[in-house]
Amino acid sequence: VGDFLQNLFLHVSSRIDNDLSAWYCPWMKIVFDVDNCLVDFTKSFRQFCREQFPPHGIDMDESTYGLGMDPDVLHDMIKRWWESPAAARVEFFPGAVDTFNDLAFRHDVEIVSSFPEEHRQKREANLVPLSFHRGIVLLPGNEKRDYIVKANPDIAIEDKPDLIETFALDGITVLFPRWQPYARAAAERLASRPVRIHGFDHWDEVP
Repeated sequence: VGDFLQNLFLHVSSRIDNDLSAWYCPWMKIVFDVDNCLVDFTKSFRQFCREQFPPHGIDMDESTYGLGMDPDVLHDMIKRWWESPAAARVEFFPGAVDTFNDLAFRHDVEIVSSFPEEHRQKREANLVPLSFHRGIVLLPGNEKRDYIVKANPDIAIEDKPDLIETFALDGITVLFPRWQPYARAAAERLASRPVRIHGFDHWDEVP
């Protein structure tokens, strides 16, 4: 393991490397994000917004994380989403549960996410199919960033552009879902930097 990690950390990639086998080792510390990595928050949220607004009353831009909304409207709608039954019905991405459970069985896995504390029970119910992990760490955005940087995991699985950039520039290997255009764009912006970023198109691609 020591030789592998030494070789991995000596390797500096100036491109977005999609060969995920390059980062595998027998034991790793892995931090998972939840929304839009493991579960399809955006799909559920968009459907909720369509039910709340007239057909053309909201910009549902597929290419942006903020869904094209005014920030105040977005904040209010996310709050209303959490308070609705929709928040209890989010779906996992195909292959996410099996891949997570396999990694959690073989590695030190932690879930670190940002969601309202008052809805912890609802979120924990969402994640019942996930096994073997050390639990769910709930933190606001900036505290989540600082917690993960301090924990210094071998791998961070993340979709949010600012966190992808922060973790990668801090020397953490980042895996991101390529089906999220905003995550893909964040990785492309770092393509010329000496960072370790790996995209995957399906959870089955993650060893």
